[in-house]
Amino acid sequence: MGDAWVAELSDGTRVPFDHALSAVGLAPRTRIAAEAGLKVGVGILTDRLLCTSDPTIFALGDCAETPAGPLPYVAPLLAQARALAATLTGEPTSLQLPALPVVVKTPALPLVVCPPPPGSQGAWDLELGDGEALAIFRTADGTELGFALAGTRTTEQKALAKRMPDLLPSAETPAVAGSPPTSAPGRYVCATCAYVYDPVIGDPDGGTAPGTPWEELPDDWVCPVCGAGKGAFSAA
Repeated sequence: MGDAWVAELSDGTRVPFDHALSAVGLAPRTRIAAEAGLKVGVGILTDRLLCTSDPTIFALGDCAETPAGPLPYVAPLLAQARALAATLTGEPTSLQLPALPVVVKTPALPLVVCPPPPGSQGAWDLELGDGEALAIFRTADGTELGFALAGTRTTEQKALAKRMPDLLPSAETPAVAGSPPTSAPGRYVCATCAYVYDPVIGDPDGGTAPGTPWEELPDDWVCPVCGAGKGAFSAA
């Protein structure tokens, strides 16, 4: 086919093309940290206090690799910032993360993915329909650890997220594989981006003072991360 590139699909179909665009995600730059003597993996390794292998240096955001792994998304970054701010102001606070589904904003076929923890043993159960799909990852004893949704099935994101184990449970509650998510009275999670509204923290940047309960937020309040309205939230 001349100078054109050719992609061969799983069914043997050959599709010629001129250009290909591949989204491979973010790759943390760890060289400077490694040269400074910090332990690195995929990112800069930290404990749940966001402390690196040097007790005087902390890391957060896309460059950090916490016990939950590297998480280059806004919701975990905000959780890291809240935990680290408390730690640095005198109240050691371990990072806590609920299940964090990722919304892939592809208009032709909306997607939501919530992968199981790395190394999980189990299998995917698939339900395929016309322009839709549901996949749930279960262990041998039936414990649900992850899911993927496509098309119209993405409306089930909120309900499924509640059934998934926390990425990092509360430090006071030992992590148990396959255990249900821990609850936190008064906290609400956004179904669109997984931002968690915590009344203890409030939304200072949006004008909501710490200590403001969910019920007292104005009806026109929106998620500070994705802009979704209160209707997109459910009790965490």
